[in-house]
Amino acid sequence: MHFKNNIAKTGKQFEVLTKEIFELLSRDERYTSVEHDVHLESPDGVRQIDVLIRSKVGSLDLTTIVECKDHNRTLSVEYVDAIHSKQHDVKANKAVLVARKGFSKNAKRKADRLGITLCIVRDAEKKLRDVGLQIPVLISEMHGVRVYPQYQVYLEAGTQLNANSALTVSDINIAQAFRNAIISGEIQFKNTDTAVRWVPSFITESAYIRDANGQQLPINDYSVMYEIEINYYFGYVNELPKTISLSNLSQNEEHIFFKAEDLFNYKDTLMKYSSEKDVPLINGIHIESVVLPDIEFRDVKLNFKRIE
Repeated sequence: MHFKNNIAKTGKQFEVLTKEIFELLSRDERYTSVEHDVHLESPDGVRQIDVLIRSKVGSLDLTTIVECKDHNRTLSVEYVDAIHSKQHDVKANKAVLVARKGFSKNAKRKADRLGITLCIVRDAEKKLRDVGLQIPVLISEMHGVRVYPQYQVYLEAGTQLNANSALTVSDINIAQAFRNAIISGEIQFKNTDTAVRWVPSFITESAYIRDANGQQLPINDYSVMYEIEINYYFGYVNELPKTISLSNLSQNEEHIFFKAEDLFNYKDTLMKYSSEKDVPLINGIHIESVVLPDIEFRDVKLNFKRIE
């Protein structure tokens, strides 16, 4: 979706933006299609429809026409009259009038009387600031992870080990197990000032690694020492580059949309904090995400005894 960067450059772009927003709002099996720039027959000839929404309720096929007006002023009652006439001509079940600057009092009054829905599409930054609403976004990024496996193993003379033998225990990948332990909460997602010891829950008395030939080698006292550094990226939804809002005046609803790519590019769109205590206090509803890197194991501490 194009959202903020392309809003209101031309009337057609405003129509496309509105169409994309209604596609998001209409992700329901009752809605069969959302189309842009459709032509329908009427008693006075073909009528152009900016956005046409088709839906099905039981055995009934319903249509909603959406007219988009990208004007730099509020729309007067004449625009409500025009869409009501078009709705009647094409026999649509519902009509929606979308503006960028809003509507006059008379337009709102008549739309309410005729059952026409009025909506405003605009950049969300100003809208949310006007109503005093901010939705915080916090992304915690783990980086600088240092992981050191250690264990004891008894080896016969001539036994060869692979370099990554310590990374697979009882045929379980320790790096993936470490990530899963963070996700499950077994390992706390926080900065560590000193190395912390973790014993994987699946390690039992019968734990083993495999030698270079694939043979099992029993091990003892397997654990992982780890250190974690976390960066925090914080901001607000309305500050993301491509956030947009749809105000449904008729139903007193506010819909906020933002692009997922803005969160994927969080290093460019959010403010970086190296300490959690410096992150602004978050109250109420907020969006929080955790970014885990690929776990890279560092040195392996191996205590071994030869079996003569």
